[in-house]
Amino acid sequence: MRVLKPGHTGSFRQSGVNTAARRLFTRTARGLLGPGVAAAVVALVTSHAAAVTLTVGPFGDYDSIQEGLDAAAPGDTVAVSFGTYSGTQNTNLDFGGKAVTLRSESGPSSTAIDCQNAARAFTFTSGEDTTSVVRGFSILNGHDDNDGGAVYCLGSSPLFADCVFEGNSSGTPGSGGRGGAVYAEQSHIVVEGCLFRDNTGDDGAGMFTRYSTASIRNSRFLDNVATHGGGGLRILSDGGTITGCTFAGNTAPVYGGGVYFCYSSPVFRNCTLAYNAASQGGGAYGYDATPTFTNCIVAHSPEGAAFYCPGASAFTIEHCCIYGNAGGDDPCGDAGDNIFEDPLLCQSDEGELRLQDCSPCIGTGEDGEDIGAWETGCPCGDETKAPEPPGPLSLSACPNPARDGSVLTYEVPPGCGGAAIAVYNLSGRVVAGIAGDELPSRKGRIRWDGTDRAGKPVASGVYFARLTCGELTTSARLVVVR
Repeated sequence: MRVLKPGHTGSFRQSGVNTAARRLFTRTARGLLGPGVAAAVVALVTSHAAAVTLTVGPFGDYDSIQEGLDAAAPGDTVAVSFGTYSGTQNTNLDFGGKAVTLRSESGPSSTAIDCQNAARAFTFTSGEDTTSVVRGFSILNGHDDNDGGAVYCLGSSPLFADCVFEGNSSGTPGSGGRGGAVYAEQSHIVVEGCLFRDNTGDDGAGMFTRYSTASIRNSRFLDNVATHGGGGLRILSDGGTITGCTFAGNTAPVYGGGVYFCYSSPVFRNCTLAYNAASQGGGAYGYDATPTFTNCIVAHSPEGAAFYCPGASAFTIEHCCIYGNAGGDDPCGDAGDNIFEDPLLCQSDEGELRLQDCSPCIGTGEDGEDIGAWETGCPCGDETKAPEPPGPLSLSACPNPARDGSVLTYEVPPGCGGAAIAVYNLSGRVVAGIAGDELPSRKGRIRWDGTDRAGKPVASGVYFARLTCGELTTSARLVVVR
């Protein structure tokens, strides 16, 4: 992807008298007042003008995404050209309560917001609703020491569509963070057709909602890792509707490898939960919860039962296929009209867990629907591609070079013994111990703040972070620039 650099000015690409006049005023204002003041003036003057499309990019109207959002009036669209966007004007983005559509011109495969583990991508705290839209971006490496590594919503309900959330994280070592990728509180956030992959957090590594009624449709939660509960999704109080979604390969040490909810009444329909793992509820865990699962597949959890429902929970599980979960397939009570046969899944690339032509899930759901999130996609006899086995010992750092420390991303294979991370200088002397004996999870992120064991900033130079696990070891080169 192309990295966009500040300092470019571009030409207008839309036509029309109103649009041309508005943009002439925008450019003149920028020249006379500077971009910050001009953005406010343009938004005020054009607030009653017809909706237009503003462009961001090296040949667009604005150099940064935030400039485009600031200049946009309610009803406008901000279109972002392909490339990777980072830095202060392209992260911690704020719609300011406006009904604006922010979209990429080329889709998430070629347009990314890279937070470089130093910021969120978006903050919504001004009462935005679903007319504030984010569409078609990859949102990468967001981080917050508290909640919502990539997106934080409080009392706001934006719409995210066709986005990829990858490599985002929340929290710090010893202090759990909720919502590795997305955190929503007192909100009705809507998520459509999005992918959550390889995000980490204490609770709800993919997404965490609290006192909210989220709508999540046709989205995939793959390989997310929680250090407490809710590898894919955590719901605390209230509820939400989750329709046509896939949860696969998500993990948590204790509560709900796929989904985890308390004091809530979420509704799951036509979802597939497969290959998720946690000691209590590989598929789903609910405490004092009254969830409803209809036409869902819950299968092949390598650790934990399909469902775990302690406390005063009362699960309603109807027309579901429950099979092959390591801790058992009990649907929290009455077997009802559920089936307990192999769903015969196939083609799990990118989370498309489709059904073989001879699957017992075809046409056996409520009202004759198929069970699960996907229709048929392969002939009978094709084997399911289970998630890839754990990779070898790995360690990487970002940002690198760094001024104030780096986030170390690690993975250790199961069963290799106690694991530790330390930072060494070129002479082999230990500069700092990041984590000793037991990492918080088999896969995750730990931040080194760039200080030595005495808490003093290290000097500029080359260092090495070393990860050891039993007899295995690997290193990552770190460059510190002061």
